[in-house]
Amino acid sequence: MQIFPIPQKVLNHIEALCRGFLLSGKSGSTRKAPVAWDTVCRPTGAGGLNLISLKAWNLATIGKLLWNLQAKADKLWVRWLNAYYIKNNEVMAWQVKASCSWTVKKMMKCRDDIKDMQYWQDVLQGKQFKTKLLYIAIRGTMNKVEWRHMIMHNLARPRAIFLLWLVLHGKLSTKDRLLKFGISVNPTCEFCNNLESIHHLFFECSHVHMVWKGILEWMGVHRSPHGWNEERVWIMSETHKKGWLCQLLKIACAETIYEVWKSRNEKIFSQKDIDRNLLGKIIDIIVARGIKNSKIRSHIDPFISLVAHHRPICIETKSLSISIERRVEDYNSIDITSYVCYPGAQISEML
Repeated sequence: MQIFPIPQKVLNHIEALCRGFLLSGKSGSTRKAPVAWDTVCRPTGAGGLNLISLKAWNLATIGKLLWNLQAKADKLWVRWLNAYYIKNNEVMAWQVKASCSWTVKKMMKCRDDIKDMQYWQDVLQGKQFKTKLLYIAIRGTMNKVEWRHMIMHNLARPRAIFLLWLVLHGKLSTKDRLLKFGISVNPTCEFCNNLESIHHLFFECSHVHMVWKGILEWMGVHRSPHGWNEERVWIMSETHKKGWLCQLLKIACAETIYEVWKSRNEKIFSQKDIDRNLLGKIIDIIVARGIKNSKIRSHIDPFISLVAHHRPICIETKSLSISIERRVEDYNSIDITSYVCYPGAQISEML
């Protein structure tokens, strides 16, 4: 992308392939675009996924070629352009002729796009050129979203963070949104008999409400959950803080939303029953993700957790490799599970 300008049609095709892979997991293009691609390419703090905008990056790299034309007259290709096209004129003021090649014309068009930017003016005054800084200048200043701390530095699985990102944008394909698009679906929630929406599913639904409440109690947070709008405001206020509990809450939020959505889809598309062990499964994942971080590891007691099924769990770190057998008293009463640890036992399952 740094050698020559890429045609807009080619850039659009590449972005279509990237968009298709991100949203559908397939190599071809897709019409699914719940969030605009320009938003996806924004920094995380501005509500995006911090992917590179190919158009802006190509423009920034062509800017480096222009800078070389301006500052490095000893290079062979610069001397060739000066001899055949520019003829020792000022690069920033040179008028393109009709006889110039397509590449030269596009380079000069990029010159016209960036010449009024403050960073480019600083470069012309002798400031060191950096492609990254020109790219940031081309993208412009973007307002930060208030929920950025829920996504940034989140230690949850990437798939869970991506789904949380969709929920925060309000673009999850819940049944109320499908009905607005004219798609005929059963509007009731798969966990209860109310109308399914983002606000209801997280965490107003009675079943999901108990799961989220159980996770909060396991974390030592005694709070009665509400719908998504209220929970989002509360989580935003908590994730602005620092400390291990803040990090754990971000993991818990992302992993809970992902597992609830996964369980919901399995019932709709695979006719599977709702997993009654959902609470324990989510806490297993939270422990597995959190224990990999040194700042959180010392605060997670792997021998005290809520679980809802009988199977061994392996917790593996640089200094700890154990197998744990769990005994559950009663899932519905959300009792604390007792653990029996066998030091030096074989690893039985990886999370």
